[in-house]
Amino acid sequence: MPEQNSLRSYEERNLSLVDAPTLGAVVRPLLVTPAGEAAHAWGVPPLAGPFVPAAAAFAATAVVLTCLLRPDPLRLARAPATPAAGAGTGVE
Repeated sequence: MPEQNSLRSYEERNLSLVDAPTLGAVVRPLLVTPAGEAAHAWGVPPLAGPFVPAAAAFAATAVVLTCLLRPDPLRLARAPATPAAGAGTGVE
């Protein structure tokens, strides 16, 4: 029954791709007023309020990627290939 497992995994992934934007479309409008009030308290125009958490999320993502994406995949791709230990010795 591996076909059913892979099919179930595929369906679950597709379901999550549908659920995330739906949840965002429902929750984000509810956060506009609180974000606008918080922005107004910080001296930012209220209509710019929803952009403040978005900018903070982008900044947090940049920090996480910078700190955790080690080693750099581009450097690994450009590095010369080194043979695996024991390769070519005939010993397995």
